[in-house]
Amino acid sequence: MINAITNTIKERLADLDWVDRVAGLTIPATKYGAEGQAEFVFPISSDADVVDCVRQGKYWELVPNKSYNCCLYIEQQGPVRFDSFEKKYVWMNYFADLRIVGWVNLSKMGYTDAGKSGLFVVSIIKALLEDRGIMDVVDSDYTGAKLYIEIVGEVEKNQSIFSRYTYSRFSHFLVYPFDYFALDIRVKFLVSTDCVTPPAVEDEVCEDVSIDGD
Repeated sequence: MINAITNTIKERLADLDWVDRVAGLTIPATKYGAEGQAEFVFPISSDADVVDCVRQGKYWELVPNKSYNCCLYIEQQGPVRFDSFEKKYVWMNYFADLRIVGWVNLSKMGYTDAGKSGLFVVSIIKALLEDRGIMDVVDSDYTGAKLYIEIVGEVEKNQSIFSRYTYSRFSHFLVYPFDYFALDIRVKFLVSTDCVTPPAVEDEVCEDVSIDGD
């Protein structure tokens, strides 16, 4: 469910023309050294696998990089909470608190001074509140489900935004020509129980392993 929510928001954010990289739900992932010691903790997309991270270097995809304009990713802030069930229409209501975190390369985007993060926050809010903040969920397992976006507010700007990760070697990305921000939102997830694809297990295929003559 949380991935259906965050992937829907991800698609909306990907439409912003100043965003180079955008991820849905992210989780902390630890990169270990040759002797098994923890070296770094990075944000990675929740749908990334071991091959993505180790062999293809996706540990680094959401880490600040001077080669692109902006990176956005989404963090879950607590559980997805069940709110109510409307029996007449078989609708279930859930709420989720999310945080959108962003890095921007101001100089690459043509800005010559700091303090521009608010411009990007406003642009994100505008995108999220299109169509009155209502979005069709993109996950086919939740046909007809809707999201309703509520803006909570811009997070106080300090390094605690990145407290889940070890960014000591990237501290220079906290000052000009780079900038960062975080925006908290609350999402109402409305889904009909008649439109949810139930879990299914494929039947095992039994092969004929008999030996001739038996």
